This record gives sequence, structure tokens and C-alpha cells, in this order.
Amino acid sequence: WRVLRSEGLAMSTPVELAQEAKTRGNAAFAKATLHCYKEAVKEFSTATELDPTDHILFANLGAALLEQAKKEYDKSRKVEMLSRALLASRRCTELDAAWPKGWMRAAASEFDLVAARASWKIKDEWDNDAATQSYDVDADGEAKPKVACPEESLIPVIEGATYSSCEASCRTGLATDPAPPAAVADQLRARLQSLRDMGWATDEAADRLIVDTEASLAPKAEGNTAFSAKHYKDAAAKYSAALALNPFDHVFYSNRSACHAGLDEPKEALRDADACVKLAPAFAKGHGRRATALYMMGSYVESEAAAQAGLAVEPDNAALTTALATAKTETCETLAVQAQMHKFREEKKKNDKMKAIFSSLNMGGMGGGGGPGFQMFTPGMM
Repeated sequence: WRVLRSEGLAMSTPVELAQEAKTRGNAAFAKATLHCYKEAVKEFSTATELDPTDHILFANLGAALLEQAKKEYDKSRKVEMLSRALLASRRCTELDAAWPKGWMRAAASEFDLVAARASWKIKDEWDNDAATQSYDVDADGEAKPKVACPEESLIPVIEGATYSSCEASCRTGLATDPAPPAAVADQLRARLQSLRDMGWATDEAADRLIVDTEASLAPKAEGNTAFSAKHYKDAAAKYSAALALNPFDHVFYSNRSACHAGLDEPKEALRDADACVKLAPAFAKGHGRRATALYMMGSYVESEAAAQAGLAVEPDNAALTTALATAKTETCETLAVQAQMHKFREEKKKNDKMKAIFSSLNMGGMGGGGGPGFQMFTPGMM
């Protein structure tokens, strides 16, 4: 290159060529299609080869691989893309450890990789099951299992991804800059909350250091408004944003539990209700949330017990009294009958949803969701 440059035959340096590839990559990335994400990955990869000292190029490559992975259905290819995204993001943080966005990319890559890895392993077991195995025929005419695997060199990255490391990236990203860009700080906090929602016990002492109670009130208020309009999905997102700012407010978990009940997501409703009760055992409504979620799951005996636990805290609570009576109408039957009744209810919900779709009415599928007799939410009491 230097010889060509001296002879006037080369007009651009490698750094300049890298920036040109970056510009093309940014343009492709902005189109947000699978094909364009692939083009972006190609351009950013070229850019990093031309200028391996620019941390932003590696961050962009990680972002493109992340988005490509989201649109990838093949589980093996997905984990491969996410592992490459993690490697690119880690290289970014090595080049500039004080840039919070690099840590944000690393945390996002590792979080998604841990989840994708679990699905990939299940698929791998399925693919290796002789009863369900698909086959390719090799050059000698022998049938061989068709099992897609990531590159061998990526296996340590895939196997080594952990929620602990993901949390560490979030903490580092928040600590590197005393005033990080709001969007980056919000995403790092949201990632920590996603870890909690996955059951990972984040560092409580570190969490308390970043609590912003005042800032959490705005998304809570927006969540209340959305819930009152039965926009449960939007409301849940707002309560998640509030939890990212203050994961110690039991009311946020209680409210989000109600959203999940409204969305007919009982497992998530129970998860949040459990978190609420753990934070505030004397909060009667938290026990009510548990009773609602357990009822929706067909766990009527546990629903009855949850209602009783709430009444032990607040004996005159009308909603809990109703919840207890409702659960008892089920628990007076045998377990076999209870299971059959739950099956009937689930089938009816599916039929009702299909009718709603075909009639083009209530397309959001956001009915009350809480089961008969349950008070899900009272905005004025929150």
C-alpha cells in the first residue's frame, strides 16, 4: 500500500477504507432486514480487518450480529452469531474500556447467548435422537446425521457465557462513566432487570447503589395509565422500566403481575407476585396476585393457600375473601376433577381467542384474565 501511495496509485489509507466500509455498513443496518443485517456484518467485518484499532467498528459489528441473530431460526447458526457478537463486543471493551456502549453490547450479546444456548442444546439432543434424526447422504452413499454445529473455535465462548459475566458487564458499563448517555444507562439497567426476571440473583448491595426512586415514579404513572386503558403489554413495559430504576419497590412487581394476568401469562404473573411477596410479606395484595396467578394455572389448592396467607395479613380484605371462596369451589373437588376443570377452561380460552380473531373483535386478546371473582388492580390504591 505504501508503495502504491507513494506512486499516487492509492488514494485511500486502510483507516479511510475502513470508514467507507463503516458508512456502507451503517446504511445497510438502518434498513433493518435480514439481508441488510448480513450486508452490515460483511461491511463491518471488512472495516475491523482494515482498522483493528477502532473500538466503534467492533461495537457496530456486534450490533449487526445481534440483530441478525434475532431473525435467525436455525438454533446452531443463532448461537454462532451471538458468540461472534460477544467476541466483537469484548474486543470493543478491550480497545476502549471507558466506553459504556461497548459494555452494553457485551451484556446484550451474552444475555441472548445464554438463552440461545439452552434452546440449541435441546435441539442438539433432538437432532441426535435416532427416532427423529434427519440425514444427509455423503459421497459414498452413506446416510449421516444432519447436525449443524458452530465452529469449533467458538465452543468455548458459547459454553463460557454466563449471567454472572453479563451482570459484570452491566456494572462496568454503569461505572465507567459518571454520566453515561441516558439511552445506554437505561439499557444497562434494563438488562440487569432482565437478569432478575430470569431468576438470576443480582448483587443486592450494588443494586441499592443505583436505585433512583424519583425517576422510577414517571414510568410507574405511565404504567398505571396504560393499565387503566387495558393496554396491558404497554403497562408491563412501563413497570419493567420502573423496576430497572428501583428493583426494591414491591408495588411495581405487584402491578406488573396484574399486567401478565391480563395478558393471560400466569407463569410470569406468578413470578412477579412471588417477587412482590418476598419484598413485602405484609402486603396483602401481593398474596392476592399469587392467588390469581395460581388459579389461572389450575393450581387451586395453592391458590386457596395464597388467599389464606393474604387474609392472615389483612382479614377484612374483600378481594382476598372472594378469591378464597372462588378457590374453594374448586378445591372441594378431587384433584382429578380439578385438573379436568382447568383443562376445560384452557380449551375455552383458546376457542374464545379463535372466535375473536375470526370476528375481528378484541384482536388484542386482552380480557380480564384474572379468573372469576378476582380483583386484579385498583389504580387509586397503588
